[in-house]
Order: sequence, then structure tokens, then C-alpha cells
Amino acid sequence: MTITTTPYKYERLNYELGREIRLVILLSGHSEDPLRCDIVHVNLDDDPVYDAVSYTWATEDGDASLCKAVRCVRGGIIAVTANCHAVLRQMRRPGGTRKLWVDAICT
Repeated sequence: MTITTTPYKYERLNYELGREIRLVILLSGHSEDPLRCDIVHVNLDDDPVYDAVSYTWATEDGDASLCKAVRCVRGGIIAVTANCHAVLRQMRRPGGTRKLWVDAICT
């Protein structure tokens, strides 16, 4: 799969406000629906609630290519590895959003 849509443009983190990080708001969907998300900034000093996902994102055969897409509601796509895409599909809730820190997306 070749990613041909405009890439998502990350906003700079503002460390003057505290310890700001990005979170992925994974939008609901069914198993075959495209992955959609929002990227928000939160301050760790506010004790945000989220699940953290960190992983070796290459496949068993070492493929770490950014070959899958997650569509961002603010426009553009975020290119991810096949493994990251599969994990997001597993973590997605059919009836609600999920707040995640995913190292491959949020750094």
C-alpha cells in the first residue's frame, strides 16, 4: 500500500505550560472500518487518564515500513507500520473513543 494522502501536520508541544504530551484519541469503529483518530495535547501535571502502548513495531520479518494509514479528523493521515495498525485495530472500541499514548505516533 502506498500512502498518497497529505500527511498529518503535528503541532509543536508547548513545554512552557508544563509537561505537555500528545495523545491519540482513537475513534470508534467496527473491525473493517478505516482507523480514524484525533491528536490532542495534554499536560501531565493535570494527571490525564490514558493507556500507553509501546512496542517493537517491525513485523517478525523485520518490515518497519510505514505502509498503513490512520486518518486524522483534523486533516491528513498518519503513516504507521502494519503492526501498529493491527494493535490499534485491536484496541479500538466499537462504541466509544479510547485515549492512547502510542510511541510510534505521539513522539
